[in-house]
Amino acid sequence: MASFAAPLTSIAISIRLHPGNVQRQSQPLIALIQPIIHTFNQSVDSGMVSGLPFNHMVNSGALTKSPQLDRVFHALADATRRSILRGVAGKEKTVSEIAQPYDMSLAAVSKHLRVLERADLIVRDKRGSFQFMRTNPQPMKEAQKWLSYYEQFWNEHLDRLQAAFKERNKRS
Repeated sequence: MASFAAPLTSIAISIRLHPGNVQRQSQPLIALIQPIIHTFNQSVDSGMVSGLPFNHMVNSGALTKSPQLDRVFHALADATRRSILRGVAGKEKTVSEIAQPYDMSLAAVSKHLRVLERADLIVRDKRGSFQFMRTNPQPMKEAQKWLSYYEQFWNEHLDRLQAAFKERNKRS
């Protein structure tokens, strides 16, 4: 470990090393560096590397205090899922009706729907051979509650920015 940790102490490492990142290099280099990368990754994963700045956000899922809120933000992070959610917000729709405006397979739309369901943003109701989807507003309320806490900071920064622009315009 000490043989490769010293050069890394001066670098802020924000990605996890992966042998695939060096595939463009020659095979002898890959053969040489793979054991080092493996040992390094094990050290990072086990928390045995101290004093080095690592980005542990990648594996933070186990440390989260609100996995439900994480699922909501994950679901909302995709533009297609946001569009689906907006389309279902107005009225209950079948899976086929939801899929109709998208240039993707029904299977792909179904995957998006499952992500929205895991986040509890939509609810599936089976009636006969039809599956109807409708929104569930409660998770959005929780996300809004979380975001509203930070709104005070955004507003404060925007107010300062506006004041700086006004001051700059006065001087011009």
